Amino acid sequence: MLPSPPSAFALLRSPRNLASQFELATQTPSPDHPTVADLPQAVWRNKRYVLEESLSRKGSKGRKSWIKRHGLFVVEIDTNNSPLSPYWACRLCDAKGQPEFFAAAATSSAADHLR
Repeated sequence: MLPSPPSAFALLRSPRNLASQFELATQTPSPDHPTVADLPQAVWRNKRYVLEESLSRKGSKGRKSWIKRHGLFVVEIDTNNSPLSPYWACRLCDAKGQPEFFAAAATSSAADHLR
């Protein structure tokens, strides 16, 4: 027997955390040369975010900080789909449905949060 499809209410309800929003968004195929608007997005408190690694620049090796194991590096995008500030979001707080965002310029605030 096939599982029943999700109800309309379940489809309309937005996921409670960033990780599940990104997971749902990555299930749809993206174009060969995606723009920022095509990237998987998560919305939290009326702000839109994309994973920082999706905005990777040619030749960039990405972040190597130890806090990457404990959270997500995201970039806020504005209404014109232009990248704004990068943030680190705590994975533990996100799992509870209360993500905490910290400026990604330094790891000190994130480290203090994890203590």
